[in-house]
Amino acid sequence: MLQRGADLGLVVSVRRITSASWPSVMRGGAPVLVADVTARPDYVPGIPGARSELAVPLLARERVIGVFNVESCRPHAFSDADIAPLMTMAGQAAIAIENARLYESLRAMSERYRSLHQLNDRILQSAGLGIYTVDDRLHITSWNRRIEQMSGVSAEQALGRDLFALFPGLEAEGFADRLRRVLELGAPENLQLAHRNLKGDLRFQKRRLAPLKEGERTTGVLVIVEDITEFKRLLE
Repeated sequence: MLQRGADLGLVVSVRRITSASWPSVMRGGAPVLVADVTARPDYVPGIPGARSELAVPLLARERVIGVFNVESCRPHAFSDADIAPLMTMAGQAAIAIENARLYESLRAMSERYRSLHQLNDRILQSAGLGIYTVDDRLHITSWNRRIEQMSGVSAEQALGRDLFALFPGLEAEGFADRLRRVLELGAPENLQLAHRNLKGDLRFQKRRLAPLKEGERTTGVLVIVEDITEFKRLLE
């Protein structure tokens, strides 16, 4: 058996190159035992002087992701009794390989999302309109520079706060009802209103509300604020 290999003077090697046994292992997902590789004309040499081979599948989530192959310089070095321990070793190797692949995939995905988030944040911060978002509990989740200027509230002061606790006057303006309706119905809303900011200045604004969704569920609202005070005064 494999665990007694050293006592028997066997030379065992784990192969990474292709051998004749591998295609059938990959297709069938079952071990292949070759007692004498010299009897197989299609055998691809592995270790120098190899005479016998045992190949088992690397299984991850019931899918063959590779082959765990061992060879010996002795003919008939392996038997059916060696299959189970080698399958156990192969299972551990498959888990390690799959975890490494998953980690690399998650790392790459995280990097892509980080880059996308940075791009979105640059766009958000450079926009000439006031832009912010709230979650389904009406807590502020983003707050751009223009809305900082318009409201007199910094992002540090706003993020994570309840929108209507921070700006209680929005309830009286009727904005709260419209915001809650977007969350409930998942449909955009547009409105124009007179808003008195925290400094007491009366400003006229257009507000566009768009639902933020994950699948079919509305998870928040994007609010775009355009100050039209000067334009309105020019028309008067």
